[in-house]
Amino acid sequence: MSSVLAHEYPSIRSKILWYGLGTAVATTRVLGRDHFPSDVIMGGTLGYLVGTHIYHAHSSRVIPKDKHSAP
Repeated sequence: MSSVLAHEYPSIRSKILWYGLGTAVATTRVLGRDHFPSDVIMGGTLGYLVGTHIYHAHSSRVIPKDKHSAP
């Protein structure tokens, strides 16, 4: 969810908010002994990849190329 929202609202503040919230939830799950750290790392990685794929597959937004990038 954090990945989709961070892509939908691409400001730095938004990314800090959504990824920070995801990190806080993951941290509390480990500290509460509900998950192992490896579970949280793999879940976060898979969540980021799936969320990014979902956003790009369903977004109609055209992201302009950087004017300094190669054609």
